Amino acid sequence: MAKFELAIDRLLGHEAGYVNDQTDRGGETNMGISARSYPDEDIKGMTRKRASGIYRRDYWDKMLCSRINCQRVAGALFDFGVNAGTPHAVRLMQASVGTTTDSIMGPVTVGAINEFDDDLLLLTDFSLQRCKYYALIASRRSSQKKFLAGWIIRAVSMAE
Repeated sequence: MAKFELAIDRLLGHEAGYVNDQTDRGGETNMGISARSYPDEDIKGMTRKRASGIYRRDYWDKMLCSRINCQRVAGALFDFGVNAGTPHAVRLMQASVGTTTDSIMGPVTVGAINEFDDDLLLLTDFSLQRCKYYALIASRRSSQKKFLAGWIIRAVSMAE
């Protein structure tokens, strides 16, 4: 079973410290935790411990990542959930494993992930799904184009 402690270290390697880029739809963020999503949090004073708690509760546990056998697959799902929201992450993973794309992570989806016979193929397909998603965002909102290369590098790195 996948371990949160391994996934959070990798995730926080992708998420920078404090950032307040006015063109980033997340707005003010620290370790990837945004004021937009968490208006009652002290974003500037965010600690690693507090960020980890939020990530475990609102992303890792919500997407049942601990029930996924492959650490890399769980990590990729977790990473995308943080980056794009859990409904998008679950829906794209469901598309990759061939289950109903209802954005609900439950036993059928977890079972399909764990029964998928080639983790590298699954990770590659999921990464490609992510890249398409990011390209769509950049094509719809020109202000987001500057993030596209970084998003794609991040998605592809999760399949390594």
